[in-house]
Amino acid sequence: MVRAITVYYPEQDIDAVAPYPWTFRMTESDTTVECVTLINSYKGFRVGPDWNCRHRIRSIHGCVLRYGFYVDGTVEIGRIENCQIHPHWWSKPSVGGDWQKAVAYTAEHLECFVMARTDWEYITNNFMFSAKIGYKFIRTEKGQFNGHLTGCGADGSQTALWFESLQRMGVLITGGEFVSLAGDDPCQVRVLESVKQGCIRFVNTAFWGLPNRVADLRGSAYVSFNDCYFTNWREGVDDSPLLQVHNGRVQVVNSTFDTHHPAVLLGPDVKHALIQGNCGCNGVQVDDQTGGHAILRDNEAPVTPDAVRKFSITGRPSPDEQES
Repeated sequence: MVRAITVYYPEQDIDAVAPYPWTFRMTESDTTVECVTLINSYKGFRVGPDWNCRHRIRSIHGCVLRYGFYVDGTVEIGRIENCQIHPHWWSKPSVGGDWQKAVAYTAEHLECFVMARTDWEYITNNFMFSAKIGYKFIRTEKGQFNGHLTGCGADGSQTALWFESLQRMGVLITGGEFVSLAGDDPCQVRVLESVKQGCIRFVNTAFWGLPNRVADLRGSAYVSFNDCYFTNWREGVDDSPLLQVHNGRVQVVNSTFDTHHPAVLLGPDVKHALIQGNCGCNGVQVDDQTGGHAILRDNEAPVTPDAVRKFSITGRPSPDEQES
């Protein structure tokens, strides 16, 4: 165990950031790091890729520049709990920091939580601000991720959640808040075409900020949003749908669209979609291009004539059809 220390690199330069080794490297079984502050680590925690199990990383606070937590080779349950990664800790001149420069650097370079092979990882009560990617799920020669995120957030990211690959059991995300503000193309959820299996399930989770879209779904995963909240601060800038589904299967149920943007785009390659029981301040506008692979029902109707017309011709049953 390592406990109750502060780590500071006095020669690191905010104007010429240099790569440093990992601050902590954790292998084998039953390793713990807790109650630690990182002032300006380049890379924070590396778990694996050698065989390991039951790592425990708790109550970590600090600024990390390139990677926060990188987990691989974990064959039994690991835990990352109650951690906050934020440029605040390297913002004071007394430690050679600068708030604006630290935020700019992490927004361009930091990948905060990177998850490869780990079996049923518990990622609980964590938050990060300012990153290129908040939570990234990848494949290595050791394998892929399955597990859950509970009470986790990502703010000020370019992409809050980035999915390249998952185990078949996938990931459960509950009680989260994800905000994308940084970069030229902010987006909270990206599922890449490389995702060929697995489920991604969001429950009671909020998405807001300045994204061009909340979700860009291109892989073959099962993705569901249940009791979620969506909004977009780009009101009047464009009319991009918040959820853009290009492939796979999707369920959007009992959720709220607090925006005048169209709610969902269902592309022609979507295998199946269920959009049901949702409401919004401008109704729920769905552009259904699936050719009959979508079920749209019990959603609040759009309130403007143009939106109603668009919604009607893209898959919403007519009143007569609903009655029958």
